[in-house]
Amino acid sequence: MQLGYHRKPVGLVNAGGYYDHLLAFLDHAAAAGFVRASHRPLMLSAPDIVALLEMMAVVEIPHFSLGHAPPRL
Repeated sequence: MQLGYHRKPVGLVNAGGYYDHLLAFLDHAAAAGFVRASHRPLMLSAPDIVALLEMMAVVEIPHFSLGHAPPRL
């Protein structure tokens, strides 16, 4: 996401709140400026796969200008 390799969301099935601490860390990282706040919504989470896939089907990915071309892999 932030490195510019792709323009796709990342999804976590947060069953039983398993990833709650990771998501809180990402929120903190965005608030602290370590992760661009505009990139944080690209990490989607839902309690089940059906809800997550529905979210991923409609998420709007903003166009990010990184100021450089991403490296070729």
